[in-house]
Amino acid sequence: MKRFFLFILLLTCFSINAQDTLYLNSNYIPHTDTTLVFVPKTTSSHLFPAVIMLHGWAGNYNQWNEIMGGLQRYSDSLEMVIVCPDGFFDSFYINSPIKENSQFESFFWELFIPTILEKYPIDKTKLFITGLSMGGHGALSLFLKRPDLFLAGASTSGVLDLMALPNRPTITNAAGKTEDYSQAWEENSCSYLLKNIAGKDKRIFFDCGTEDFLYNINLKFKEKCDSLNVKYDCRFQPGVHDKKYWNKSVRDHFTFFSSMLKK
Repeated sequence: MKRFFLFILLLTCFSINAQDTLYLNSNYIPHTDTTLVFVPKTTSSHLFPAVIMLHGWAGNYNQWNEIMGGLQRYSDSLEMVIVCPDGFFDSFYINSPIKENSQFESFFWELFIPTILEKYPIDKTKLFITGLSMGGHGALSLFLKRPDLFLAGASTSGVLDLMALPNRPTITNAAGKTEDYSQAWEENSCSYLLKNIAGKDKRIFFDCGTEDFLYNINLKFKEKCDSLNVKYDCRFQPGVHDKKYWNKSVRDHFTFFSSMLKK
C-alpha cells in the first residue's frame, strides 16, 4: 500500500513538473493555439522566472523544442518555465489589418498571458520574451509595446524593421501591402517602437549572423538604439539564417536573462 501511494505521488509530481501542452481558443485567432510549456522538474513550490519563445515564419509551437533538441533540460538546468506558443505560420505576431481572425496581439495580451500566469508557477515580475526571425520581430515588438510586463526582451536573426522589407510576400499575408497599410507596417516595427524605452531602465538583447540577409537591418537597429539612448547587448557573429545558428545564438539569450535575474 505504501509503495502504491508513493507511485501515485511520484506520478502526480511528474505530471505537474514536466512538459505540458496548453490549448487555447479565441475569436482573435484562426484556430486553436497549441502551446508547449516546460516547467522545471523539482519538488520546490516557489515561483519561477519564465521565458516565452516565439518561432519563425512557417514554423510552429514545436520549432524551438526541435532546434534545441528538447527544451525540458534547459528548463530544469536554468530553473525557468519555458513557454512556446504557436504563431500560426505567418501571423508576424500582430493584429492584422486585413484578417479579422488574425489578431495575435489581442490574443496574446487578453488570453495567452493571463492564462499562463494563472496556470503555471510563474513569477510575473520575472518574465522574458525572445524569438527567431519573424519571432524575433514578435518578441521585441511585444516587449516594446508593453515593457512594463517584461524584465527584458531579445531577438535572434530578427526582422527588426518591417519597413526595410516593403511588400515582402512573407509579411504581406499578415500586414497587407505596404502602400495600403503603411501605418500598420511602421507602427508594428521594432525600430519604430524603440522610442518606448528610450532613456529608460530597460535592456534588450539582439544578435544576427554576419551572412544573414537580415544582418544590415540589425546593424541599423543597433544604430537606432544608440541614437535613442536605449540600453542593449548585441552580438554579431559568423552565421546564416538557419537552425544551426539559432541553436547556438539562443544560448546567449538564456545567459543574458540569467544575468538580469542576478541584478
